[in-house]
Amino acid sequence: MSSYINKLLLLLFIPLLMYKSATAQSDSASSFLSKLYFPFDFGYTISGEKKISNGGLIKTGLEYRLNKNNGLFVRFNFDNRSNQFRISDNLLTNVTEGQIKFNDYVIGLGYRSGGKKVKGFGLFQGGISTYNFPVIIRAVNDFVVKEKRGTTPVFKISVGLEYYLAKNAALTMETIYILQTANSVFWNNSFSTFGISIGLTTTLF
Repeated sequence: MSSYINKLLLLLFIPLLMYKSATAQSDSASSFLSKLYFPFDFGYTISGEKKISNGGLIKTGLEYRLNKNNGLFVRFNFDNRSNQFRISDNLLTNVTEGQIKFNDYVIGLGYRSGGKKVKGFGLFQGGISTYNFPVIIRAVNDFVVKEKRGTTPVFKISVGLEYYLAKNAALTMETIYILQTANSVFWNNSFSTFGISIGLTTTLF
């Protein structure tokens, strides 16, 4: 939860700095900031790997629309996924059952189309995914559980719908496909995940 709070504060802090530095040019700053959207979603993932169970999903993002209504947009996402795993004995970790947590850092280009109330969009993103998993370490008179981290390239395809409650605020529903390509003891060669999420996207100004 603390990592999620940190990322949300970071996403909120960036546009505030931009706004402060642009006060001398209020008209152009207002136009730029009005095209910044902050999507926030909760969802569920379906694992394509037998060793990893289905799990939860929290997505936050920063999106810049070249046109406020329709057309091209750029989106950065910082997403959290959490799953349970069950693996055989291996050299990476001595925990064969536990929780694995993914942090996806992805950026990409999308396209939006539709009317005033309902819009659809598609988005392709790429980046890195870090995953944390437990390891048990023998202490002097006890055992200590610590987390190790792995990293893998990640690619994400999203298709979604938006229903606008107001000019700059919409309810969203997204379906996603995630592909992680680096080999790991948790999956063979690559790891694919399907997901669905609902949330809200809005501007700050």
